[in-house]
Amino acid sequence: MPTTAAAPASGCPSAPLRQVAARLAAAYPIARTELEYSSAFELLVATVLSAQTTDQRVNAVTGELFSRWPDASALASADEDGLAALLRPLGMGPTRAHRIRSLAAQLLERHSGEVPEDQQALEALSGVGRKTALVVRGVWFGQDALAVDTHVMRLAARLGWTSSRDAQRVEKDVLAQRERETTDSAVPYTDGADLSLRLILHGRRVCTARAPQCGRCVLADLCPAAQEPDAPQALSVPAFLADLAARADGSATDGMQELLHRDEAALVDAPSMRHSAVLVLITGTSLVQARVLLHERGRTLRSQPGQFALPGGGVEPQDADAMATALREAREEVGLDPEQVQVLGAFAPVPMPHRGRLVTPVLAWASQQPPVSVVDPIEVERVVWVPLVGEGSLSELGRRGGGLLDGRSVGPLFDLPDDVLVWGLTAFILDAVLAGVGLPGWAQLTPTPQDADAPAPRGGRVLRAPQEIPAHLRR
Repeated sequence: MPTTAAAPASGCPSAPLRQVAARLAAAYPIARTELEYSSAFELLVATVLSAQTTDQRVNAVTGELFSRWPDASALASADEDGLAALLRPLGMGPTRAHRIRSLAAQLLERHSGEVPEDQQALEALSGVGRKTALVVRGVWFGQDALAVDTHVMRLAARLGWTSSRDAQRVEKDVLAQRERETTDSAVPYTDGADLSLRLILHGRRVCTARAPQCGRCVLADLCPAAQEPDAPQALSVPAFLADLAARADGSATDGMQELLHRDEAALVDAPSMRHSAVLVLITGTSLVQARVLLHERGRTLRSQPGQFALPGGGVEPQDADAMATALREAREEVGLDPEQVQVLGAFAPVPMPHRGRLVTPVLAWASQQPPVSVVDPIEVERVVWVPLVGEGSLSELGRRGGGLLDGRSVGPLFDLPDDVLVWGLTAFILDAVLAGVGLPGWAQLTPTPQDADAPAPRGGRVLRAPQEIPAHLRR
């Protein structure tokens, strides 16, 4: 079975950008962002808030946000706790509140409360990266600005315009493709902002990461990926995984927001951050059968010896993307044959500043458990399959608690049979998986450390009290 959506074969001609733009213009005559706004200030704030969440979730809070704080002056003087409470549904309420309040203060100090048109001036503002600045310049100021998000990146690769996974390189490659085609004065000019918005709409509705629908795509006869023998078709993903799989498009799931504790907008662009990927492999055709693959890290490793983790590791130069990294690492560590699983997509990278890493969780599925074993005894001590539901499972409330490290909460913890203790990033990802398949996630169940004995909302049972992480697992 195929492991990823088809990509253009090497040497395959790219799709004509001007024809792609014309067809997308016919399919989506109104090119607009799905964010709701009525001023440059509102668009800027909404775009900053949309990092690692959906436009719909942002729209659900910005109505009240802009009615209470309609301009930079009002937002700069907002009570940060009240602002964080309003933004809590987006995840990282305090972080987002601090970011947009600082943004408003900088607008007042540097630009008299007005949103600048200049790219560098925009990028100098709190929480504003290159993509956000390009969105504001293109959407509000009508400038020729091609903003590259995960959808634009994916479609540009499938259409043969780029082979890069770097947003700025993709931007240059697409604009270079446009330049090559517009040297002939008879070719209509294609606005970068409109092209970006229409590619995003098409990527959300038709050319999705998980199951691109080539059969009803207006670009199918132009697209190199659609001409491949293994052109992507809808995947036969079981119903219990469908919702989670649909979100594996580079954006955060509802549960994944809890992973993003820190200033991810700054971290994602930091050149010093090392990129890694982990494989979230779920097997089974029903939730009752569902298992997830974990391994215990080698006891002699200098980093995190003895901890339970998802297969994965650092991105290598030969890896085409995070999905390729996760599959390669799984083969090297536990002997997983990539041909025996379907890769459904990747979630947003998770920043781990204390380790200097950005970690991309890659979601994969197989109807049955593929053969795996310890291949690298230095990296891996043992391999385990953990059930999602039932006795001894991830969702069993009596086995879920909070991890404490020197008295400080470090998030969810799973205390499973056979001395399988899962905490840290792996526990956060698994908790997000539970929420993504319709089971209660940490945010729905968690008593705070102060009221850890409070009853959970299901069945009158309680979560385990916060548990100290054993000393031998702390390194």
